[in-house]
Amino acid sequence: MKQARAALDDRQFAFVAASVAAAVFAHISHLPIALAILIAAIVLAAWILRTRRGIVAPAWIKLPLIALLPALVILYYGNVFGREPGSAFVCGMLALKLLETTTRRDARAAVCFASFVLMSALLFDKSLAFTLLLLGIAALLLATLRELEPHAPAAPTLAGRAAVLLSLRQGGLALLAAAPLALCAFVFFPRLESPLWRLPGDDIAHTGLSDSMTPGSIQTLLVDDSPAFRVVFDGSPPAHSRLYWRGPVLTDFDGTTWTRRETTALPANTQLQSGDALSYEVTLEPNDKPWLF
Repeated sequence: MKQARAALDDRQFAFVAASVAAAVFAHISHLPIALAILIAAIVLAAWILRTRRGIVAPAWIKLPLIALLPALVILYYGNVFGREPGSAFVCGMLALKLLETTTRRDARAAVCFASFVLMSALLFDKSLAFTLLLLGIAALLLATLRELEPHAPAAPTLAGRAAVLLSLRQGGLALLAAAPLALCAFVFFPRLESPLWRLPGDDIAHTGLSDSMTPGSIQTLLVDDSPAFRVVFDGSPPAHSRLYWRGPVLTDFDGTTWTRRETTALPANTQLQSGDALSYEVTLEPNDKPWLF
């Protein structure tokens, strides 16, 4: 308990600050500029207060920042739920955690939080280069955990660059040792296709649901066989030739993308045809769109 509550020295805090900054950097491509600047300022302020003055941020600084962070996320995204606003919010919370990191227990919690933030970056990019970047950051997180471990009194004490390089090398070796287990999990662990395990595509157009389409995205429409909605008729269903539902109609083309026309009013000379009434119930699949077929 005493070791967990032991105060951090400057090198340990520098490792934690570098881990937090690196985890947030993995999200930099989709963070709003204002929020990215705020997070960078928080990390820099925490490092200056800790290393130059030996103090932590007072409550009158932290409390306004706690209120400002969700306000910025809501101002930019409209809410704090979803892939982009959620990741932006946790990046900001991770930076705020650094302001109150004074003991080894705080530092370990910050590194665990940074690991979660780092993992969420894979929701945006799964390319080989980006994955290798995340592996390098993961090695830094492991090196930070190694730096936070208490050392035996009889163990030789290294200082400066040699100590930093030793921690980084051991973090890389720990990551390498975990590779066989990660490979087994990749091969044998089932990747379940359910909302608990995956997020719905924010920008992927599904057949009949998108309000815009570019010629290059027709490939997505062809390979998508998921249902848009389900229908139950009161009585016998009509012939297949009569099964037609009208949804968004893309009438405007700007040379690259088909979109919906803003006005929905019918022309004055439009002739409507009537037929036998049909009673049925439509159950839409979740699509985050405001229309009914």
